[in-house]
Amino acid sequence: MVRLVVPSIALAAFASCAAATGRLWTGPCGTRPEVAKRSIGSSGIKIRQAANNGTNSTATIDLYYHVILAEGNSTTDFITDDLLNHQTEILNDGFVPMGYQFRLAETTWTTNASWFYNATQLSQQETDMKTALRKGDKTALNVYIVGLWDSSISAWSTVPLELDFNIPNDGVVLHNSILPGGANKIWTLGKTLIHEAGHWVGLYHTFSGGCENNFDYVDDTPLEAVPAASWDALGGCPEGRDTCPDAPGLDPIHNYMDYTSDECRTEFTPGQIAFAHNEMETHRGIFV
Repeated sequence: MVRLVVPSIALAAFASCAAATGRLWTGPCGTRPEVAKRSIGSSGIKIRQAANNGTNSTATIDLYYHVILAEGNSTTDFITDDLLNHQTEILNDGFVPMGYQFRLAETTWTTNASWFYNATQLSQQETDMKTALRKGDKTALNVYIVGLWDSSISAWSTVPLELDFNIPNDGVVLHNSILPGGANKIWTLGKTLIHEAGHWVGLYHTFSGGCENNFDYVDDTPLEAVPAASWDALGGCPEGRDTCPDAPGLDPIHNYMDYTSDECRTEFTPGQIAFAHNEMETHRGIFV
């Protein structure tokens, strides 16, 4: 997949749009205002954040991969069971501090050119694909691996709150180029799935709300004006980046919920862990 490019004039609008979205894109924003109108009991969340700096127990979550193929397209030739096992190991490494581990329950392989190329966000192809292939209940993570003509979008995920609207559409969609060893040279270590699974467990982008509003609803992620993405980091880690100089802390460039390159993203905060636990308990019935 080609490197994401967003014109600089659009960055401010992009950041505010991301704060108001229910779908969490690693590319241009797809707004779901009915999901963004959320009401979170901040006092309860803060109590959990203060009490939970980690976890000593583990919840096991069933994981289903759905690999979509297209006849005559060789971009999926590198995808094997071994590669998907490796992707699962990367995913689980990222979620150890949160107490969630994903058990690969099944991988399906489907040849469907329409889904491969056209299952974009909120499209009929996406709905048809997920309706046909989805496995498990609201506690299972389904990951759909596609090609997509529109390579400006690398992945997206639903969030737990969306279960109130459309359970069959729940899950993550990944462009095949961002799997480990894929064609994308910035997000090529398999950590995009950690980012998207972060949304699936309830987390929002660290830059949601910009410098004015804490729209990731977590107290220990510093405010960030715009994402530290490829157009900013150029594939590296922009150490010392501070897009909100009047707010405490530097930009959280090492956070999985930012857009920095894979080698840069290494952590969830204690506040994010507590927030995810609350979302998963409330909407998915998964307890740690």
